[in-house]
Amino acid sequence: MALIDAGQTGNTTEAKAALLCTGAKEGALFALGSESGSSEEDDSGLDVPFGINVGQAIGYEGGFAVAAVDGRAGKSHAILAVMGPNAENGRKLDLGRVYGDADPPAIAGDSRNLLVAIADMDAAGRTLRLLRVEDTTGLAKVINGPDLSVGESSSSTFSIAVNGEHGIVTWVEPDKKTEVEQVVLAHFGVQSLALPKKPMIVSSAKSEAESPRVVSRPGGFWLGWVQSTPQKAGDRGSKNGNIASSRPSEKKGPEDDLGLPAVDLGVRELYVSSLDPEARPVFGPLRVTEGASHAVSFEIATLGDGSAVITWRDDDTSPGVQAPLVHVARVGLDGHVERFRIEDESIGVGEPQLLVDSTAAEEDRAWLAIGNTGEKVSIVRLLPNANPQLPIVDDTDIGVSYPLVRFGGALLVARQRGPSVDLEPLRCRFGKR
Repeated sequence: MALIDAGQTGNTTEAKAALLCTGAKEGALFALGSESGSSEEDDSGLDVPFGINVGQAIGYEGGFAVAAVDGRAGKSHAILAVMGPNAENGRKLDLGRVYGDADPPAIAGDSRNLLVAIADMDAAGRTLRLLRVEDTTGLAKVINGPDLSVGESSSSTFSIAVNGEHGIVTWVEPDKKTEVEQVVLAHFGVQSLALPKKPMIVSSAKSEAESPRVVSRPGGFWLGWVQSTPQKAGDRGSKNGNIASSRPSEKKGPEDDLGLPAVDLGVRELYVSSLDPEARPVFGPLRVTEGASHAVSFEIATLGDGSAVITWRDDDTSPGVQAPLVHVARVGLDGHVERFRIEDESIGVGEPQLLVDSTAAEEDRAWLAIGNTGEKVSIVRLLPNANPQLPIVDDTDIGVSYPLVRFGGALLVARQRGPSVDLEPLRCRFGKR
C-alpha cells in the first residue's frame, strides 16, 4: 500500500490553491419557484418542507436539464427544468403529479431526446413511468411511455441511461419466492420506449442488493450496485489501496485495532458490470471494493477512455459517523481495477459527487466534490487514470450551494432559497489566491 503524501505548506504566505468561479453571464440564473425572495426565505442550504427537491442534472449541447419534485403546493409534481448554457430561455415542464413520497425523476440523453424515468405509486404498488422529451430547446414535446410495476422494495433507488437508440432503466425488486432484493434492468428502444415483459436480474440471488446506477460509455454501459454479504465472525478484511493524503502518515499502535464499531453495519460490497448496447453482459459482476467493505452508497461516471470512475464512502462505524476518508476506483474496459483513497481531516459528512465534463480536456475532465467540515464543498481534480490530484481545494467561489453537473466548461450549482431553488451556471478554474 503506497502512501502518496501531498506534503504541508511551510510558508503561510504562499498562495493557496483555490477554485476561482465567475457567473457564466452576469445575473444568469433560473429560479425554480418564486422569481424573487421574501422575508421568510433564506439561503441556509437546508431542505425546506414542501419545497423543491432537486435531483439529477445533465448537460448537453444547448444547455442543461434538471429533474426535481415540486411539493410547494402540498401536492408533489415531477418537474423538469430546461435552460440554455447561460441559464437563458429557462422553463419548467410539469411531468405530472406523483404519489408515495417519490424521489425526483432520473434523466438521461440530450437536447433532441431526453429520457425520463419517474417513480410513482398506484393502488397496486410502486411504479416507474418512462417518457421522452423531444426538442428540449424548442417545443419540448413530451411523449409518454409505459408504466412499469416494480413491486414493493425497501430501496427506492432507480437509474436510467441512454446510448444512441438504446436505453436502460434499472431498479431494485424483491424475488417473489425468497423476497431477497435484487437489482434488475430493462432494455428499451429510445424511440419506441417499449419494455420487455420480464426484466433481467443482474445481482446475486443469495445476497440483498440495492442502489443500482447505470451510465453510458462508448459501445455500451456501466452498471454498478451495492450488495450485502453475511459477515463471518472475526472477518474484518483489509482496505488496501493507494492513499492520497494531505497529512503525514502516522504509525498506529496495537490499541488502534481494538476499536470496534458500536453498530456493525455488515459487509456491503460494491459491484460493477460492463454491458453492451442491448444490456448483455460483457464482463462482471466485478467486485470493486476489497476486504470486509462497508460501502453505503456510491457514484459512477465514464472517463475519456471509456473506463468507469467510481467513488464511495466506506464506513464501518456507527450510523451517522463517517471517517475523513473517500475511496476512488477506476475500472478499465478490460476489467482491471485501480483503487485510490483520499484521507484528510477536512473531509466532512456526506457522499462524494463526481463532476465529469465530457467536453473538457483529459487532465481537467473529472472533478470530485466532497463535503468539508466547514459545511461547504471542497473540490479535488482527478487525473485521467482517476488518481486524485492533491491538495484538496477547500477555497471555492461557489458559496453556500451544491454542485449538480459540469458540461461545456460550466458548473451548474443549486442554491436553496426558502422553498425555492436557484440554478446558476458558473465558469470555474483551478488557480491560486
